[in-house]
Amino acid sequence: MNYRIGPTGLLLFLVVACTLICLTSGDVHAQGSGRISVTVTNRTAGEALAGHAVRVLRHTNETGETDEMATGTTDASGQFEFEDLPLDGAHYVVSTRFSDVDYTTDHLVLIPIQATFDTSIDVFETGNSDELISVGALHVIVEANPDVLNITEIVIVRNNGGSTFVPETQDAAIALTLPSTAFGLQPVTPGVENTDHGLRYTSPIPPGETQIFYTYSLDRNAIDDELTRQMEYDTERVQVFVLPSTQTVTASNLTNDGVRQIGDKNYMTLSNTVGLKRGMSIRLELPSELIWQDIMKWGVFGMAVLMAIVGIIAIAKSDPADDVQTTSSEKVVRSPEETERAELEFDKLVYAIADLDEEYETGDLEEKAYRRRRKNLKRRAARVHSVSE
Repeated sequence: MNYRIGPTGLLLFLVVACTLICLTSGDVHAQGSGRISVTVTNRTAGEALAGHAVRVLRHTNETGETDEMATGTTDASGQFEFEDLPLDGAHYVVSTRFSDVDYTTDHLVLIPIQATFDTSIDVFETGNSDELISVGALHVIVEANPDVLNITEIVIVRNNGGSTFVPETQDAAIALTLPSTAFGLQPVTPGVENTDHGLRYTSPIPPGETQIFYTYSLDRNAIDDELTRQMEYDTERVQVFVLPSTQTVTASNLTNDGVRQIGDKNYMTLSNTVGLKRGMSIRLELPSELIWQDIMKWGVFGMAVLMAIVGIIAIAKSDPADDVQTTSSEKVVRSPEETERAELEFDKLVYAIADLDEEYETGDLEEKAYRRRRKNLKRRAARVHSVSE
């Protein structure tokens, strides 16, 4: 059977085909490209920033390498639109530079179901006075180990002014107080630097809040188990988290809020919500648990010494060596010097036995070698004991 398509059918076929082609190409375009519209505003002046350069950067992920995708210039209303951006799940950031300070948007992820973004960037004039700088919150995390305190600090700096704070020099930057004995500083936030005048945050601080994050360590012996943190700026709130939560802590200018679970760990929580003025401090006294470990260690050592003495005396009385067996009538008379030397040698042997017992208990000595050496030391001690009597 043969089918023929008439003029009307052919026209209908062509219309449907063209429609499908257009829909398909439009769908491919929608899935293959995205758009980001940005508006730049000078908040200090309260007006749109016209004729200003902007660029869009692409990251394969939030911390991946950066590629510049496109650049442009804002129009009279401070706007510019970036088009034809791949919808591949990459992270996009729009950036601009104003008064030698870089400003960026948050990371924007373009995917088929979120192919467009309308975002904005606020820029500010700059100033170098820190009079309007304060600390909104200070979070201190203390991990107490027997010998070392590992400290993490998260400082929320607040710029209460209308311009971006830009220090004239490194030493004029935001000061972050560390104990003089701190070591192992690890900046997490870019801009944290250890200068000749102490720790500083040297990056610009725009109006609003900026988070500064870093870690360091302290030798407990060097600070006598007392951690002091001075406030360089007026601070609205302080929170201290101590791990383990069973650590004994005496605090000044802090209130004990009990134990708080964060993730899978329990922290002792201390806080100050009334605020601290510039120059005030918080202080934590953390008695070292190593003291109690030392007491236990020396207690075990003393017990071992006592047991060794009792054992040696018992051997000397019940099972003396053949070459020292004497009767009262045959007992050899020793000079005071010989007796003193014998007593010193006996003490050394007792301590040697105690050291041997401790070495065995800690697993550093095999049982066979331990028993052989202990037997020899006891035999020598028994002979010396008979001389010192």
